Amino acid sequence: MAGVTPQLCDSPSSSGAGSELKGELDDALRGLATLTSPVTLAKDKALPVNEAASALLPRGVLQRGMSITIRGKVRRSLALVLAAQASSEGSWVVFVGVGGIGLAAAEEFGLNLSRVALIDDPGDDWATVVAALVGSVDVIVTETPARVRQRDGRRLSARLRERGSVIVELQRNAEAVLQGDVTLNTDTVAWEGLNRGHGRLQQRRVIVRTGGRGAAAKGAKVEMWLPGNKGRAELISSSANNGRDGSLTTYNTIADVADLTARLRSRRAVS
Repeated sequence: MAGVTPQLCDSPSSSGAGSELKGELDDALRGLATLTSPVTLAKDKALPVNEAASALLPRGVLQRGMSITIRGKVRRSLALVLAAQASSEGSWVVFVGVGGIGLAAAEEFGLNLSRVALIDDPGDDWATVVAALVGSVDVIVTETPARVRQRDGRRLSARLRERGSVIVELQRNAEAVLQGDVTLNTDTVAWEGLNRGHGRLQQRRVIVRTGGRGAAAKGAKVEMWLPGNKGRAELISSSANNGRDGSLTTYNTIADVADLTARLRSRRAVS
């Protein structure tokens, strides 16, 4: 694979050996950070996504500093959809502790494999590894580790907002580490393609219910083919909840507050 795959090891009981492996870990992460420096300037506040992914996000883009939590059986496929366009346009995407990612499927979804790196199992160093990548690469896709301290999640969220990367967290049974700015809950409706016992599976209809904080709190129901009959995600429909149910919109991030302020100033200027 064209990419970087540091081999990370669990810390041994021997303090001398532990220090040596800690040094190797630091060297590997520094090397990865050098190779994967973001090609997008820090002043650019968003990363591009394709049409299907755009329907899932409150502003239709991956905003720098955002975290996204995905739940459900198709979470890995949906993560590939979110990262595909940025990768194809030159951004680095690093998968940390994500099992079951097929490189052929990733390429079909549109990722540029020469801009993809895999870190198979960071073990107890998960928080250290992810923190080192924040600000060094544009998109980090990671699975919720079995053991992590909540304070690590708070520190990562603060670092994320400061450094401007995007984290996509795939939530398993464990509680999510990051309080996602956007949450995506996935359900598989049905595969299509088989006809009375013959043929092959061609496309899968998936429903995604969105939520989160700030602009994402309004929520939406999105239907898509994941994959479609051409191997990539295709949008079927999107039904946004525009707050007609009386739900309140909360503004918890700097980007949310800045957006609200700009809209209020615009209204004042018009009036």
